[in-house]
Amino acid sequence: KNGANGDEAVVGINGGMVWLLPLLKTHGRVASARLHLSFFQTRILPLARQCDATSASANLTTAESSLQKQFCLELWWLLPAFCENPGDIAASFSTLAPTLARAMQDIRYPELAS
Repeated sequence: KNGANGDEAVVGINGGMVWLLPLLKTHGRVASARLHLSFFQTRILPLARQCDATSASANLTTAESSLQKQFCLELWWLLPAFCENPGDIAASFSTLAPTLARAMQDIRYPELAS
């Protein structure tokens, strides 16, 4: 994508709604409805990937890059809430497992392996 000045547009996520992530992490676990791994895989992971890709953009300052990496981690840290009692583990885990394995081996994010 090109920005208005012809430079590559920086896409990541902004801080406007990021305050919701800790709430989702905490209250997703106590929700009466069962969460689905497929939702994590189709909605949360693409956002995490977007933040990761954006963090590598040459158009960002060091602080902006760090912020995008932090957003990526915060999105990943939602995973335990989805694993508490997933409603679709039989259908979704086999497609999610390779992504989890790669994420835990990613040296850029050692926090995901701990």
